[in-house]
Amino acid sequence: MISRPKLIKAALTADALNLGPHWVYDQSALANAYPEGVHQLTNPLSSYHPDKTAGDFTHYGDNLVLMLRTVSEGDGWNQGDFAHRWQEFWSDTSSYCDGATRKTLARLEDHSLDASTSNDIAGASIALFLTGLLENGEPEKMIDAVRERTGFAHRDPETMDVSEFFTRVIGRLDSGDSVADALDGAASADYKQLNAAAYLKKAKSALESGDPFKVAADFGLGCSLPGAFPGVLYFLLRHPNDMVAALNENALAGGDNSARAIIIALVLTAANGWDVSLDPLWNSLKQKNNLEVWMAG
Repeated sequence: MISRPKLIKAALTADALNLGPHWVYDQSALANAYPEGVHQLTNPLSSYHPDKTAGDFTHYGDNLVLMLRTVSEGDGWNQGDFAHRWQEFWSDTSSYCDGATRKTLARLEDHSLDASTSNDIAGASIALFLTGLLENGEPEKMIDAVRERTGFAHRDPETMDVSEFFTRVIGRLDSGDSVADALDGAASADYKQLNAAAYLKKAKSALESGDPFKVAADFGLGCSLPGAFPGVLYFLLRHPNDMVAALNENALAGGDNSARAIIIALVLTAANGWDVSLDPLWNSLKQKNNLEVWMAG
């Protein structure tokens, strides 16, 4: 059975590890900045996180911590409670406020406004964190919760399907599937809009290339799902048993690497357990961000 605290550790560590290279699209610049790879917590290279320092989270990780607090301080997961906390958080923070967040904040103030239909894969990444927060139960209830969380700020139908896809992947890993089998099995499910099988085929075809950075760039390094989703699938297939290698290559690929990394870390931890080589990073994060208040381990 998957350890929920280990999933929490994995997602938070993956986000913080990518604070430094987040939203840097120049792969040569990243290679020069990280000649030994991305294995330590570093200050951000880009201008998007000006008040952050090594050991902090991106704005995605800030969302994850807020979800963790909602569960820890409340009576389990409650979407309404979270929405209230989320609105309060954004009223007084210097964390980067992306387009989906701005539109959702506006809608919470004026319910006549349309919901955000952002297709940024971060919507699925953040929502997938619920697999580490909720107790084991009926799979469809987990899927419903993850889809609801995705739709809070990313109501694009395909993005909601992607969050369901990876929830199914983690469920299959919990049942003993390999990463490859879990991806195949989840791709065979019916989705409202997502053609998961086509994306998975695209990622498998790219495994023939020896250059992961070119593959990721060819897919697209931005936030939007059409490029990011096959990129995540590719790194999962390329390193199904080695989260450190997968996270490192994904980080050096650049772009919205944090959003991709959260999913990669959750899936590979569900498949292989927590990588103890990441303990020093986790311990540093836990201490700096006072995470022991909301979780044990």
